[in-house]
Amino acid sequence: MTEKNSKMKGGIVKRAGRYSIVYRVPDPLTGKTKQRWETLREGSSWKEARTLRGERLKAVDQNIYVNKDIGFSELVDKWLASAEQNELKESSIQFYKGMGKHMKQYFGNTSVKNIGTEQVEAYLASKIGSLSARSRGYHLATIKQIFEKAKAWNYVYTNPADNLKRPKVKAKKIIVPTAEMVATLLEYATGQTRLLLLTAANTGCRAGELLALKWRNVDLVEGTISIDATEGNFIQGRFTSPKTEASVRTIDLTPSIVNALAVAKDSSVSDLVFPNSTGRPQAWTNFLQRQFTPLLKKADLPHITPHCLRHFYAVQLFKAGLNPVYIKEQLGHSNLTTTLDIYADHLPKKVKGMGQKIEAALELNISTVEIT
Repeated sequence: MTEKNSKMKGGIVKRAGRYSIVYRVPDPLTGKTKQRWETLREGSSWKEARTLRGERLKAVDQNIYVNKDIGFSELVDKWLASAEQNELKESSIQFYKGMGKHMKQYFGNTSVKNIGTEQVEAYLASKIGSLSARSRGYHLATIKQIFEKAKAWNYVYTNPADNLKRPKVKAKKIIVPTAEMVATLLEYATGQTRLLLLTAANTGCRAGELLALKWRNVDLVEGTISIDATEGNFIQGRFTSPKTEASVRTIDLTPSIVNALAVAKDSSVSDLVFPNSTGRPQAWTNFLQRQFTPLLKKADLPHITPHCLRHFYAVQLFKAGLNPVYIKEQLGHSNLTTTLDIYADHLPKKVKGMGQKIEAALELNISTVEIT
């Protein structure tokens, strides 16, 4: 189906099985108007062409027409380069590069002006089955960021992902090992592996935080450790900052951990608390494969991860009746809501006799209060 061209408002034509739109735009050099053609991606409908033409003409009428163009793959590369210049964490750069590779394979170097909401939806649908709902949500969020930058650079004037919502993600229940399981794990562990797991269970530190921990961050006099780096993003011989600003924190240590660390420090030849056999940073994947997984089999324990020890620590603190705000700070969460949401199913339940405890806490002698 074709539509007659208009001198000022353009038209729609179908050539070689693909729709193209033509319209007139102002030339910033001459002040006159000139024709501009855009070819839609293969498979696009006449309705999509009409909609796109309408958007272009509206932009021209409102003097917000973007008179630049760029292919999607080129845009992704430019966006990543900008992110690196803005000192985005190296781990985030690698994460985005991985997603960008998927997107570039799908969209190629299609003009960004020809990528609309339907095309973004189709891309996300193509990942059903190969990516989880959570991962598809990450891809959508990244596409939104890419096109927001494209708007700022005047390549597009609308973000095709703006009105799309992340796929619903089923809440994943955390695994909290029992005290007996942790005791068994520590019973079978030896040497530095035992110290690392003991520290994890007694501090709630994330795995990367422990592997990045240096002796200068351990205060055996005050009984604290300071978290200011993580190994989870260890790249090219350096550590990076922790997960969030709240992750940079000082954690109180138990007396048993203070004693254990003091013994380990006396014999340490590395500035790291938990280095590999050569004194360099230990790769977490190596620790899992060579130390932790064999240890689970040896102890005949069900599958858990070292991160489960963080959950064990948090739940035990809640059971002990510690202030939730203090627990949040120990864990390095950005807000209390996060802490409570994660451990809601493991918080102490109501027990009989709470009324008496509340009355005692209020310190009111009701019998002396005259009620009129």
